[in-house]
Amino acid sequence: MSSSENFLVDLTVALIRKKKLFVATFLMVLCIGLGYVLLTPSSYKYVTLIKLAQDGEGALLESRDDVLANIESRWLPEVASAFKDGRGYTPTFNVDFSEVGRTHLLLSTVAPSSAGDGIRWFHQSVAEKLVVSQAELERILREKLKAQIKAAERAPGVGQIDNASESSESAAIEYLMSVRGRLEGIQSAEAKVIAQRSDDPIGIGVALAVGLIFLQSFVAAVVVVLFYYFIQRVNGVIRNEEGRP
Repeated sequence: MSSSENFLVDLTVALIRKKKLFVATFLMVLCIGLGYVLLTPSSYKYVTLIKLAQDGEGALLESRDDVLANIESRWLPEVASAFKDGRGYTPTFNVDFSEVGRTHLLLSTVAPSSAGDGIRWFHQSVAEKLVVSQAELERILREKLKAQIKAAERAPGVGQIDNASESSESAAIEYLMSVRGRLEGIQSAEAKVIAQRSDDPIGIGVALAVGLIFLQSFVAAVVVVLFYYFIQRVNGVIRNEEGRP
């Protein structure tokens, strides 16, 4: 016989002789696996989408790196501390953040549905801090542009054809229209979605998980039987060499 055939014969003999051990191991691993799957609650993904403020030319009022740094170093710790103070325990979930396109940020959390209320409060609080910070930058920019508009309207050459050349008046009007366009084109920051939960749970389905548990239970039982049978064979060889019955 070849080595592979010998292995199959030994495996079959071991399974037949130690079928009780095989069944016991299979059932034990199966029960543990099924208990874990059935008792562990399904996790869902919660996402919050935030649009960042832009000036009238489409540029962000604050760089994404600065926004991400503020979220990580300031607002997440502040909200986590407020969460603990208000609820009496530390949040058991993590909040990840990433860029979506050029003008949006995404907050995401994976957790059981039982944590949904806490996640919504947490995401809402972080989003509010971000929107308030962006609103302050927007206010500063609007005041700056309004001041430029007032200065341009008072400048010589605007509406005073007798005192200015046609070219200078045209340039002044063009500049004034440009600044007004930038003012009107400012886009405010806003939270588009707050802690929206995914419809389906994260990870593999229950049916697939049960199938994998059956497979793992079978493999574990085979390994245990082979190991036990191997130990017995080794002990037999040792006893034969020592001349013991």
